[in-house]
Amino acid sequence: MKPHSEKITAYTDYALGVVGLICACGLYSKALAHAQMSINLWTIVFIFISLSALLGGIYHRSANALSDSARRNLWRVTVYVIAFASFALLYAAAASAFAGSVLVIFVLLALVKLLISLGVLTFSDKFKPVMYDYGLSLLVAAFIYGLYVGGVGSIWMISGIVLSLIASVVQSFDLKLSNYFNHNDIYHVIMAVALVCMYLGVR
Repeated sequence: MKPHSEKITAYTDYALGVVGLICACGLYSKALAHAQMSINLWTIVFIFISLSALLGGIYHRSANALSDSARRNLWRVTVYVIAFASFALLYAAAASAFAGSVLVIFVLLALVKLLISLGVLTFSDKFKPVMYDYGLSLLVAAFIYGLYVGGVGSIWMISGIVLSLIASVVQSFDLKLSNYFNHNDIYHVIMAVALVCMYLGVR
């Protein structure tokens, strides 16, 4: 990847991180007012996504200046944070619709998925396992909001999920507009819009 392209990818990562942080702050104020577990969990989701994007921006901006070991460690921390975001997303979606033993089962399954994902990511430097894990959480969340929650909020939420899946397709197939605006950059832009839709769904 060309250095200029790395800079653009870092900037779009930073932009995604800022969007995620704004969404988290907006939900935090609502969480204080309503004391609702699902809103608290969605706040955590946006914090994790924001943190992973900011770390990703640092990775792309400083990749050439870091040693191989430091670069690998930074990348591993970044994908670990995304895995936790995936877990929190699944937990938040389940908490929006279920309670009691059903919610406990969902959380246990999500925890098992998280442990498997962390194990895979420990031995892989690829981004696709991250997308598969996050994509699975998105699909389950869409199922929950479509069948068990409903309402205008679910329409926004499912719209955000669909956009997130489209972003994953762009990432998977390396689709790009040019050498200076590649698949990573398009992924970040679509994901930023997706986060806003999901934020509106939670609100």
